Amino acid sequence: MKLFNVIMFGLLVTFVMSCHNEIENRDDIDYGLDYYPIDQGAEWIYASDSIIVRLGGPRRDTLHSYIREVISGEYIDEEGDKVQKVVRFWKRSLNDEWSSINTWAIKKDSSSLVKNEENIRLVRLAFPIYLHKKWDPTIYFDNSIKVDTGGDILKVYEGWDAEVMSVEAPYEFEGQSYKAMEIVMADEETVIDKRYEIDTYVKGIGMVKKSMIIYDSNGTKPTSSWEVKANSGFEHTLTLISYTK
Repeated sequence: MKLFNVIMFGLLVTFVMSCHNEIENRDDIDYGLDYYPIDQGAEWIYASDSIIVRLGGPRRDTLHSYIREVISGEYIDEEGDKVQKVVRFWKRSLNDEWSSINTWAIKKDSSSLVKNEENIRLVRLAFPIYLHKKWDPTIYFDNSIKVDTGGDILKVYEGWDAEVMSVEAPYEFEGQSYKAMEIVMADEETVIDKRYEIDTYVKGIGMVKKSMIIYDSNGTKPTSSWEVKANSGFEHTLTLISYTK
């Protein structure tokens, strides 16, 4: 009996110590929360480049402009959580004055970062961050929702499925060295449509680049490139040129 008690006591101590170590290890996990800081007053300025397909394909309009996003204010949502306001501005050239365009919102906790963009709640990040992590970025809305893309109405978010493609990669910004990760938000292609978006985030800064391609075709030129066969849709790229906090 005494030997049995000694063995059971030893197992109990081992179990308690392993639980303690597991808790400590969880505390040591880098969740990747600093891949998108949301400090009040933080400001991102992006160069924006777009190509929009019009008139069923033969016309393509290009636009180069600038977009500024500023964390300005917060509120408590219906779930009792704190949400940061993202005030957005636009201008055609660097010499122009900023014009206010709209206000988005960011809700961030230890499990995710959700960005409300034009009343569409996209799960931009899922924590903790690790290589090949996957999640549904459209979990908060019907991904078959139709969006006006500049004259055409498309199902922009159909088939989206996010995955972390790289982490802790070296990245240079304004002469400084950082750690970056890439997330593919969508990579779906058929004969009649293409949905693609890849985003790059840098620790301590946030999103530094977004490349988005949304195209639909009528299927009459299945072997042609999308530049040729697209009847509607767009390409959009955001590239960070300035960050302050």
